[in-house]
Amino acid sequence: MSYDLTIWKRSARAKSTMTQEVLAAIGEDAAHPAMARFDAHGFIRDLRAKFGGEERWSNEDLAPPFMFEVVDFTGTPANWISVNIGYGDVAAVLPELVKLATEHGLVVFDWQTEKLHGER
Repeated sequence: MSYDLTIWKRSARAKSTMTQEVLAAIGEDAAHPAMARFDAHGFIRDLRAKFGGEERWSNEDLAPPFMFEVVDFTGTPANWISVNIGYGDVAAVLPELVKLATEHGLVVFDWQTEKLHGER
């Protein structure tokens, strides 16, 4: 079991985050018009730096505090990131991850509390 999050960028054209519609589209591995493409690799680079640097992420003996998957299909207008945090690391990871995502202009959906962080 893990503590699960989904991160994406809200489209500047969207009047609202349309959270439920976006989550339904993500469940179908599809982008939604309320989502936009963002620099996922830049975000991941900053995320790794925030949580131990490249050494921690590349060393098999040092377990990272969470796992993630970048979902970025060729030709789609948006991408997103799924994050799985071990329950023992949630208190330390969640606030920092949400802060970093917000600084990157992203929103974070917390599946456990059904709360959207970073909504404008």
